[in-house]
Amino acid sequence: MLGRLAAAAGAAALLAAQYPPDPNARGSISGRVVHYDSGRPIPRVQVILQPVSAETTAVATSTGRDGRFLFRSLPSGYYSIRAQHAGYLPATFAQTEFTRLPYVFGLMPGEKLENIVIRLRPAGVISGKVEFSDGEPGVGVPVQFYREYFFRGRHGFQLAGTARTDDRGLYRIYGLPPGRYYIVAAYSPPSPGPGVREQRRIGEDGRPAPEERFVTTYYPSTHRMIEALPVRLRRSEQLEHIDITLVRARVARIRGRVVSAVTGEVLMGSDVRLRQPSPVADVLVDAPASVRPQPDGGFEIAGVTPGSYVVVVNAQENGVRLTARAPLTVSGADIENFSITA
Repeated sequence: MLGRLAAAAGAAALLAAQYPPDPNARGSISGRVVHYDSGRPIPRVQVILQPVSAETTAVATSTGRDGRFLFRSLPSGYYSIRAQHAGYLPATFAQTEFTRLPYVFGLMPGEKLENIVIRLRPAGVISGKVEFSDGEPGVGVPVQFYREYFFRGRHGFQLAGTARTDDRGLYRIYGLPPGRYYIVAAYSPPSPGPGVREQRRIGEDGRPAPEERFVTTYYPSTHRMIEALPVRLRRSEQLEHIDITLVRARVARIRGRVVSAVTGEVLMGSDVRLRQPSPVADVLVDAPASVRPQPDGGFEIAGVTPGSYVVVVNAQENGVRLTARAPLTVSGADIENFSITA
């Protein structure tokens, strides 16, 4: 009996060697997507098959109620596969019954790659409340989530998502990967509307009083990012009660101009940005202030809270790109005639 089986196997191998598979034969890839921990099938997951060759178009499909998917009529070549679904972290690796597929794997002519499994982890969730110092909820406040990153020797912050508070001041964001987050309640006072001028308060000396209002606030309750506390989110974790209390602060206006180091003339159309220090040494981030160009070629920066900043300028003169930066300390009073040379 064993001899007959061996003979049949040898004959099959001989036939395969004599009649190699058609190089144009089409193959297929099939499998299922399941929950990383429980193993239950996940329906309506988008699965994308990306060929390495630019001559072949990527193809997408969705899993059925049983979590299964099928890609048919595939040319041979190298592919990568990705699964994504709301509330889960994207997955870029799959496994067969015996081994894990590499990120890029090959499909032979006519091959049927079956029963591969892709496991999806639930993404992280952060929720909390934004309120004023008197306990009133902050309604309709945009909330931003900046994830700290390290990439190829660079250290910084990347906007990972945004949310907006409801009528109770509550916010919730899902779909977050693990990491350290800095959370910002980007509050700004409501606009009086078009055609309405906002009147500034007059002080006892008859001059406009320093403006004080609620401002953009970093978790847990500071208007300076360098004083903010990070929130550490673990994989698939759901953090609650990450509450932010909005702070009041004086806000100032800075009016200035960018001057050419060669001619001494104002450089029209300069790009001006206000940067502030972050919790990471030597890393500056944009400050929550608005920069407006002025008709005379100068600039005005409004809504600047007390603190230390760096004004960064990019300009052009006779086709030559110019850059400059200058430190700026704001105490709460307006600053006039600030000049930076590029």
